[in-house]
Amino acid sequence: VILIKWTRKKKIRKDTQKAQIVIDYSTTKILSVNFSGGRTHDFKLFKQSNLPLSEHTCVLADKGYQDIKKIHVNSLHPIKRRKNFSLKNSQRAYNH
Repeated sequence: VILIKWTRKKKIRKDTQKAQIVIDYSTTKILSVNFSGGRTHDFKLFKQSNLPLSEHTCVLADKGYQDIKKIHVNSLHPIKRRKNFSLKNSQRAYNH
């Protein structure tokens, strides 16, 4: 997910635009590109894209897509460390 931000000089407000790029990891082909204006959550943008994912497809996503496990069982996202606690070596290895 790429977040692009720009500002206009005459106005104080910031305009944001979020882009979601879906890539096939094995062939490095771009499968889908979706854009959303404003403050749209990553997972909401994913649901709006209506991507046809088979059960055998493995989805690698960042922490913005935590609820993807409810929709797609075969999905992975990194483990976040808790406040004042560091990650174990096995958790670090899972994240990389």
